Amino acid sequence: MGAQLSKINLKLIELTTTDDLTLSSDTIVSSYGKEDINLFLPIKFTTDTKTSLILSDDDCQIFNYENKLIKQIRNHLSLLTNTTEQIAINDEIDHILMKDIYELITNQYQRAMKDIQHIFNTKEELHRTIKEKLDIDKNIDEFISTVPYATTRVEEEKKIEVATTTSKQQQVDVGFQKFLGFSLQMLTSVLLILIRSAEKNDPSIINQILTLANQFCEQIPIERLSSSILSPTTHNLLWKPLQPLTNYINELYLSEDQHVSNQSKVDSSATSTDEITTVFDDRLERTLNSQGQYAHLGSTGKFYCGGTLDGPQCSCCNGICGPTNGCNCSACMLLDVQKRVLSRGWLVNSDGASTRCSQVMPTTFYCGRQVMPDDGTSDGYCGPTNGPQCTACQRLNEQQNDRYGAIWTVRDDSSATSTDETTTVFDDRLERTLNSQGQYARLGSTGKFYCDGTLDGPQCSCCNGICGPTNGCNCSACMLLDVQKRALPRGWLVNSDGASARCSQVMPTTFYCGRKVMPDDGTSDGYCGPTNRSQCEACQRLSRQRRGRYKHIWIGQ
Repeated sequence: MGAQLSKINLKLIELTTTDDLTLSSDTIVSSYGKEDINLFLPIKFTTDTKTSLILSDDDCQIFNYENKLIKQIRNHLSLLTNTTEQIAINDEIDHILMKDIYELITNQYQRAMKDIQHIFNTKEELHRTIKEKLDIDKNIDEFISTVPYATTRVEEEKKIEVATTTSKQQQVDVGFQKFLGFSLQMLTSVLLILIRSAEKNDPSIINQILTLANQFCEQIPIERLSSSILSPTTHNLLWKPLQPLTNYINELYLSEDQHVSNQSKVDSSATSTDEITTVFDDRLERTLNSQGQYAHLGSTGKFYCGGTLDGPQCSCCNGICGPTNGCNCSACMLLDVQKRVLSRGWLVNSDGASTRCSQVMPTTFYCGRQVMPDDGTSDGYCGPTNGPQCTACQRLNEQQNDRYGAIWTVRDDSSATSTDETTTVFDDRLERTLNSQGQYARLGSTGKFYCDGTLDGPQCSCCNGICGPTNGCNCSACMLLDVQKRALPRGWLVNSDGASARCSQVMPTTFYCGRKVMPDDGTSDGYCGPTNRSQCEACQRLSRQRRGRYKHIWIGQ
């Protein structure tokens, strides 16, 4: 508004300083003669002629002369105040006030009213949500009044009566929930005893017992029993009794007895092997790193906290850990190693590929992917034993001692990594490997295994029917290699981008990878899931293939 008022002042100065506008007495009296200037002087200072004329006239003549003088003065003042230029100035001022300032004030007022209304709506919604949450989680018997004025005594008595009834009903509900939890625990214990007895005495009936367990788990309404819907107390009452059973099923799955392992297809929630004892979204959700900073998966599948990179400045980054791609700090690199269950000596390069040094080249990192240029200097693969490195592994070599030395260096401190390196085959995750169909498979550019054979299951619209050989979908035998080499729990798969993915408890048949790869169009927070909402394209393809091609790996039906 200040700018508009300044505009008015400048317009006044401009219009009053034009060459053709002169507001002076000479201009006004030019048409009346030189003697008219005396009309502005007292009568006693006029010339002798006029004095004698006035003095010789009677009172009526003097009065008429004064009226004439007053009328002439009014005409002169009217000329001064009603000039064309003055009218133009007033019109311009009115135009500026009505068009610019009035519209500006009107728009600001309307926006302010909308903001105020939004605040009131948000306040009412928050009040309602808090009231419902308190009623469910804490079983309160207090009445939260939304009326700002005092109510009558009769109304207060009615409220107390309703609150008392609600409290009693909630106590009954809590008791019933405890009874259900106890019943579920008893049934689970009996089922566990039967499975253990069958394993020792008669392994032939294990399949029948596990089938019954599978049918029991299929009847559990997972969507309505998730931790995001139930209160923590109710959630524990329902899921804690299942912990011994799920732990034992996990042991069966990892058992060296292949016959027993093949039978353990009980899916307690259509996801990972042990949802009760591990954090369900531990590999995909936002996580605190060792420096106390929250880290999230970027587009590369690596963890980033958005903080400052430690160690010497690298030439490939801007000194920031992520937040979407590139290098990460040592605390987030430790998360990468831990969440991927990598052995000592392994790291994750800036492309999101797991890497390690070979026994032939003990200080040179290789990821084993087919990402090298076809220029005749290599077979197209980064290592995995010797030879050229990809660009991402070259960067990792530069940072291995200064930034990631505490993670990569083999020391007695077992907390620096996630698994026991003595139990892992050195090249098991990167070298050419036989899949379950007897076909040799190697890592493609996505970090997935491909055998270059024919894709099994229904034909997908995204591929040419071939397993790889560099990217895209892979056959079920190579997908099994992906799951095994990455030590993924039951219910996890690897999408066509090479990202580990799983379904959530809220969406038990929809895969999410948790990466920040979604478009910033206002429909999501930029992440694929990881609990609900939008999927990336690679996870959408995986959801369509989970039954036709990968059902026996992702035992979800």
